[in-house]
Amino acid sequence: MQISIVDDHPLFLDGLTALLGRIDESFEIEAFSSGTELLASFDPDNPAPELIISDLSMKPINGLALLSSLRARGFDRPFILVSGVDETLSAAELKASGAFAFVSKSADLPTLRDVIFSALESGSTPGKRGSRSLSGGGRSGSSDYQATTLTPRQIEIMQIIVDGGTNRDVAGRLNISENTVKTHLRQIFQVLGVNKRTACISKARSLGLI
Repeated sequence: MQISIVDDHPLFLDGLTALLGRIDESFEIEAFSSGTELLASFDPDNPAPELIISDLSMKPINGLALLSSLRARGFDRPFILVSGVDETLSAAELKASGAFAFVSKSADLPTLRDVIFSALESGSTPGKRGSRSLSGGGRSGSSDYQATTLTPRQIEIMQIIVDGGTNRDVAGRLNISENTVKTHLRQIFQVLGVNKRTACISKARSLGLI
């Protein structure tokens, strides 16, 4: 299983490479220090990586520009964007970009693992999966679009919260720590572009995620 990682910060690049090795020893990791370096190695006549994980903010081209260039060259595999804790990407921006998911660099290992395996299981871009019929009279509420925005675990958490569950309730029902719940919620807030629990529920409903 070949995965390419792109980041212009050597420490994060090395750290993510090591983390992926812990997640699954069968992963074949190829690391690049810039988007231009990856593009220079890209050959449409050779097998493409099953997944690319790229930093959002890089020079000389950022993650979104890299994704656009790859799509223009025929790359149709999942692409995950990662970014620092002070940066966010809304659900609408994520969908428009064609990226499979956005993950904060502050996310914990279970969150990263969930997103990676969801991406690998999909095997295609959100656009391809999103071409299937939508439910609810035009609402973007298919399970295909849910997977491109929130991980299965995060959707479980949202469903409990919508029912009035507290962080403690979520932790008890899912057998995880309250700190892990808080980490998931921060990630959900960043993806949806909100900073309050009520706004998070409202946004998720408007997008058909819950």
